[in-house]
Amino acid sequence: MASELRVDTLKDASGNNSIGLSYVAEGSEKSWWSLNGTGTIAFRDSFNTSGSTDLGTGDYKVAFTNNMSTANYSALGSNGTTDSNWNNQHVSDIVMGGNIAGSFTPFYDASGIGFANYNNNSPNDTEVFNGAVLGDLA
Repeated sequence: MASELRVDTLKDASGNNSIGLSYVAEGSEKSWWSLNGTGTIAFRDSFNTSGSTDLGTGDYKVAFTNNMSTANYSALGSNGTTDSNWNNQHVSDIVMGGNIAGSFTPFYDASGIGFANYNNNSPNDTEVFNGAVLGDLA
């Protein structure tokens, strides 16, 4: 049998720092990931992700385990490398769900998001790609 906990407000152990439940539910990341985007791509770690797809050089897609309620969510991303050779990663453009100059497959819906890395006017695989999604789950 499943248990259910119903509360209106969360407080710390001393009874201070009240947080409304809507803040917790609506303000939390609903999906996040750290992806190795070189070679055979794979998640280093993730939450609410059911898989990733390599769509070509610098072009990736992440599927959510639990869908968002709509495609009207916020997505954030960063990229880099795990070693001291930054390979110009710091001057890359990251596109979440979009398409740069027609080079990438656009994908942005309730079931997942595409993202791309563009460096010095060309697609570029990135060793570390971190992303997060905020919004309402279905």
